[in-house]
Amino acid sequence: MPVGVRPRDGALFWLGALLFSASLIFGGGAAAGFYLSDTLLQLLAIPCLLLALWRLSAGAKCNLGRSELLFCAALVAIPLLQLIPLPPSLWGILPARDLEKTALELSSNQTAWMPISMAPKATWVSLLTLLPPIAVFLATAQLTNHDRRTLSLVFLAAAVISAFAGLLQTAHLWITQSEGNPEAVGLFANRNHFAALLYSATLIAAVWAINGVFWRKDTSSKAGEMRHVLALMGGFTLLTLLIAAQMMARSRAGLGLTMLALLGALALSYADKRRTRWTSASGLIVAAVVTVIVFSLQFALMRMLNRFDVDPLADARIAIAKNTFSAIKAAFPIGTGLGSFVPVYGAFELPQDALIDRYINHAHNDVLELLMETGLAGAVLMVFAALWFLTRTRTAWWTPTTHGLEIDHGLTRAAALIIALLVVHSFVDYHLRTETMMVTVAFCAALLVKAPSDPDHHQSAENIATAMRQSARETQPQTARPIAVVRTAGTEQISWPESRSENTKTKDEEKTAQPLRAENVSSPKQKSSTGQNPSWGEAIKWPEAWRNPDSARPAADDKARPDGSAPDKSGSDDV
Repeated sequence: MPVGVRPRDGALFWLGALLFSASLIFGGGAAAGFYLSDTLLQLLAIPCLLLALWRLSAGAKCNLGRSELLFCAALVAIPLLQLIPLPPSLWGILPARDLEKTALELSSNQTAWMPISMAPKATWVSLLTLLPPIAVFLATAQLTNHDRRTLSLVFLAAAVISAFAGLLQTAHLWITQSEGNPEAVGLFANRNHFAALLYSATLIAAVWAINGVFWRKDTSSKAGEMRHVLALMGGFTLLTLLIAAQMMARSRAGLGLTMLALLGALALSYADKRRTRWTSASGLIVAAVVTVIVFSLQFALMRMLNRFDVDPLADARIAIAKNTFSAIKAAFPIGTGLGSFVPVYGAFELPQDALIDRYINHAHNDVLELLMETGLAGAVLMVFAALWFLTRTRTAWWTPTTHGLEIDHGLTRAAALIIALLVVHSFVDYHLRTETMMVTVAFCAALLVKAPSDPDHHQSAENIATAMRQSARETQPQTARPIAVVRTAGTEQISWPESRSENTKTKDEEKTAQPLRAENVSSPKQKSSTGQNPSWGEAIKWPEAWRNPDSARPAADDKARPDGSAPDKSGSDDV
């Protein structure tokens, strides 16, 4: 649908779009940083990051503030500081290092310099994993609204590909790690991560569906009506597909957060300023939900209900959280190093909490895991990020800028909802440890930053509508007004402006021979001698013969005619 056309921002847009799409497709591995695809994504992020930084240093138009840049710098600085080797006198006083001290004493290597991180290799990998999301954030924040809308379509395309992959996996047409009971995981290694992508894409799809409902541009023609119908059908189909894939994923947290996402979609339709009746947009969303429920009664309902048969008390997340909290207290305020959860958690895991057939690779609570690995520095960053997010969310929902189209405001509001849902989800899972979800958060955070002004496309929806109405008025033929009226021999001669069109002039000249009537003359808006607006007919220079017909007759009319007849008093010459 046409939402504005302008040239791209060159290499930055294409590098950012390539990195963003590649991260969405190939960044869904469970152990981020340990796959070849993650390495390729990190290499791809380097030119995009360098170009974004170069544009910032060159003074490119951008609304990134010092706080956002300092936050990005702090994300990189924390793992770098954790990798600096320290002398034994400093390293030995760090908390939670008793096991390492004992190991060094047994190996007769007490003088070795050691970093803060208890798993330096994993910290290096975590540092490199930060490159794609930082590059996506800095690049997207410098793009115009039009380019951001294009990236949102890229995000939807990747979500659709992942959704189709999940449906194929459920139909035994895609081999996954689960044998005998195929699970819909899409392009991820975990259905919870797949569910996070789906409810995030649901909100972006809702914005485009709402825009299709309220879009009325050029619907007077058949082509415009067809585009409008296609927009509605596309939005409905996309919402139906994403919700159906969510039910196939069977993630308990994903289903709950999808319900919240659908409520958020209704809020997005209500917040749209173009609405006349917000029920038209909300009806499309409700129709998609009802369609999925009706068709899932036969195919997916039992699979979904089986997930809730498991006793929540048997879930190991509570025990893992307790052991992780013990590690936080032991290593605070320094932390154990980014990526060090696996080797450190085993030292604090209780025997009764150990699982027989698997090991714990994450805390299933990103907040606790980050506190354990970064200590006080990570806590400060999380508080700063929360305050920044609340400020930007308030601006997006209650005091939006006049810059951009209404769909741009909708994408900003949807980005705030997506970040909120992902943060809530992170209390029970570790989806933010994958490249796909990290770049998703980075993209949404960049949408909360005001886009740079675009001189070629800066009008709001209201300004565009006003311009369209003005253009329509200019194309209509204008009726010219007379500038003078002269009465001669019973007819009125009207002088017309020279600027009027020939067609209008021809039609007006046909009326010049009409009998003289006061209602045929329009009164120009002039000020009277008293300074007030004149009454009807006051400012017109009426012909003297009209105002006083008797005075206009020649004096000879009052005398007897040569034939001796009486003068004609009928005033036929004045008709």
